[in-house]
Amino acid sequence: MSPININSTDNTSKSLAHIVVLPALVLYAPFFISRDGYLDYTFVRSHENCAINYPVILKSDGTPWEIANIYLTLKATQYSINQPSIKIIRGIADDLLNFLRFLEDRKIHYLHFPENEKLRVTYRFRKHIQELVLSGDIKYSTAKQRLNRIVNFYKECLKNGLIRASDIPHAPFTAVQQSIRVLDGRGFKRSIKIESHNLQLQGFKESSSPEFIQDGGNLRPLPLEDQKILLHALLETDNRAIQLIFYVALFTGARIQTCCTLQQKQLNEPLDTKKMLRLRVGAGTNIDTKNQKNMTLLIPEWLVTDLNIYAKSPISQHRQNKRGKHVSEGYVFLTNRGTPYYTSQKDIINFSNNIPSTENQPSEIFRVQEGTTIRVFLEGLIKRIRKNHPNFYPYKFHDLRATFGMNLLEALLQIEGITPNSALTILQQRMGHSDIATTIRYINYRAHYKLYIDTQNSYEEEILQYVQRH
Repeated sequence: MSPININSTDNTSKSLAHIVVLPALVLYAPFFISRDGYLDYTFVRSHENCAINYPVILKSDGTPWEIANIYLTLKATQYSINQPSIKIIRGIADDLLNFLRFLEDRKIHYLHFPENEKLRVTYRFRKHIQELVLSGDIKYSTAKQRLNRIVNFYKECLKNGLIRASDIPHAPFTAVQQSIRVLDGRGFKRSIKIESHNLQLQGFKESSSPEFIQDGGNLRPLPLEDQKILLHALLETDNRAIQLIFYVALFTGARIQTCCTLQQKQLNEPLDTKKMLRLRVGAGTNIDTKNQKNMTLLIPEWLVTDLNIYAKSPISQHRQNKRGKHVSEGYVFLTNRGTPYYTSQKDIINFSNNIPSTENQPSEIFRVQEGTTIRVFLEGLIKRIRKNHPNFYPYKFHDLRATFGMNLLEALLQIEGITPNSALTILQQRMGHSDIATTIRYINYRAHYKLYIDTQNSYEEEILQYVQRH
């Protein structure tokens, strides 16, 4: 199997450093055997798990960047339980690639740490990142992530002996203690100390906006009118599978990996007394969730009916017949090529377990899908919507989850006799939030955003008379 080339996301660089993706990484170690006085050896698999679609960083001359690739291997195999997903590993690889391109563009070695702090490679990289933020080339959150990952790269390389302390005459950064205010499980604020570093961006501060909810990223719930526009646009498309995936997200709050790994057999379970399908998802169900957390989705009867009709339709059966040998039975949704929109953890594990224990390579490339088709579809859909509605916001698929949360909260607060605390508890359960502080953000968003809009409308009406001509 040939590796796949991936270019850097940094379009300003002249470096030709890039990433190739290996179909699978399997680690072997030499095993020595004494035979008739001679020392012989063979190679045995040294790690149970393998990494699918594994990134390798290559320098401009085409040779591997050794220290970064060893570090990535360490990250991928460091823990036998709760290993980082390959998506996280690829994210780290992309940030290391951007760092390498910075090094090559300026002809600096990654161990360049002179006495003058400003000339040290890490401090020069921070200055470069700050310039990218100021010019609008990258977002503050992206810049913060890149710096943190480079700090972790040096910290963990030193900790694990990949870099010797004697190789670095002066510190790449200085560790500092910071206090932050957080909400505890009961909604009270308290201070906790965290370890940080002095490579934080200077002169920047991430501001919270009443337009967003922090729930696994900045989420912007769709107002009712935008929901109507989106649903109308979906009805005009001819892709029934993607229509239903959007409906599952909007009417259950499921994340993209959950929507796309729904299993046909679970759709035939009996409904509860309120005509809802109580669908268990997460570990042990073959339906994926974030961190494989167990929770229950409540799917309304009409949507269960539509899902079952689609699952038995000729187009669905045709896609199931095109399913590759590494794609297990059971997916409700497959693309017209017979591949999943989002590859389940079950399929990844099955493929990993079936890789030969010899040096022979698998005969077929196994590409992990992570919802790219859905996101590309949404981008195209929004472009079409904005032809008639130019002010329509460019929503992300994940915003549908926040939209479900706000719709549910509004519905709960309209029920006579229900208290805000009861509504909060129900919302936490339905959204699957581990920390109630995340759920409280929905309550705060509702209050703050309503006040923000009301205030905006009020003062605009008050002063508009002075700018309009009659």
